[in-house]
Amino acid sequence: MLGQALLRSPEQVIRRKIDRLMLTVSLKSDDGNLTKAAKINRFGDFFTRDVKVNLGDIRWTSSVFNGRAELRDAFKNTVMRLKFADVQASDITIEVAKNSLSARVQLLVEAAIDIEERPLRWNLQLNYEKTEEGWRIRRVRRESVFRQQI
Repeated sequence: MLGQALLRSPEQVIRRKIDRLMLTVSLKSDDGNLTKAAKINRFGDFFTRDVKVNLGDIRWTSSVFNGRAELRDAFKNTVMRLKFADVQASDITIEVAKNSLSARVQLLVEAAIDIEERPLRWNLQLNYEKTEEGWRIRRVRRESVFRQQI
């Protein structure tokens, strides 16, 4: 298995990390406090210590975060408020720098959460950096937001 990990391209590793992040931020209605605590603990592992996040206007939480600790605290507060969250990523494009030490990812994130009537749809840009800990998100920026019309 270690050999397979060494043979994966940066794009494959980043896609897998995105899949894991989506699983981490999703909640089932029967997730208890232990499951939520485990997700909160794992959440920070996706980001660099000095991550910068700007999600634009969100009515139910802050939208600008500086640093992994601040972001994890915000995630914790959100998770404890939610009963359900189905978060999916699609339309993923990954551009790895020529030196293979950074990458820019653009994706669409769709989230159905219990405190919103309609699913949220966000176009995000993630800047990944290859660190000693592996590929981590250094910056998140929302490109646009719109609500799905049902």
